[in-house]
Amino acid sequence: GQDAVAAPGRRATTLAGLPRDALPDEAQRGALRLQVQGAFHFAGRRRLPRPVTLTLHNQGTRTWPGLDPDPEGLVHLRTRFLSEDGREIARDVSALLADVPPGTLRISVPVAPPARAGRYRLRADLVQRIDGEERTLAIAPFELAVEVRAAL
Repeated sequence: GQDAVAAPGRRATTLAGLPRDALPDEAQRGALRLQVQGAFHFAGRRRLPRPVTLTLHNQGTRTWPGLDPDPEGLVHLRTRFLSEDGREIARDVSALLADVPPGTLRISVPVAPPARAGRYRLRADLVQRIDGEERTLAIAPFELAVEVRAAL
């Protein structure tokens, strides 16, 4: 309850009781897919996040922690916009705001595009925050061609 949120120091588990330790290799089995309807937009220098549908397939037997006030140990979505020649133009890491049990989970995640019009590759993968660092999970990244336009 409220006491758990206010407790000093780091808890060994999330509010749902999931361990915060690095996911073992056998728990890092699965796939992800993004679905985007239409173009992304920006206004001036502002990157306008828009919701995209993220489908996660957890093919392991352990639930991936994704929901807790403390980001330590949580699985996050990392998105990168790549130029046509493969350079990284924009990058973000977003909380899933949901635990991912074995099976398939579909959630909405906000993604902010670069503040420049053009065609890009949107590459998404999963990372787990361990000791404050993003560790890439052994799940294949997903790539999608996307368009970014100036907002009207």
